[in-house]
Amino acid sequence: MAARPWTNPLTSPKLHLKPSSLVRRRRPDDPPLPPRERNPGRNPAAPEGGVEGGVEDADEGGLRVRAEIANALAASLGKITADTPIAVSDFESSELLCEFGKVCFAQVCIESGLLVCVS
Repeated sequence: MAARPWTNPLTSPKLHLKPSSLVRRRRPDDPPLPPRERNPGRNPAAPEGGVEGGVEDADEGGLRVRAEIANALAASLGKITADTPIAVSDFESSELLCEFGKVCFAQVCIESGLLVCVS
């Protein structure tokens, strides 16, 4: 089976989030996500599981955020349930978290399988 060419999920035409998009937590009965492929653009000279300089491979899971917005993002995830969708614009705010940042965060959560966009 030939591998699909890698596409950046944040610029993929499949899903266009906006501040008014509604998201909810993924439920066990939601369709599974397609398997993710590793980014072929990573440094081939890097050791397996990481990139040159010891930084972990971003495809290995987890999310790294700035300390200044970590509390707002954690609070946002804490109020999202599987039963009641909320608008991306209703995510918690902070001095450094604008509407664009909220949309990007929602997109990353959708691509990682944590959230589902319902509109």
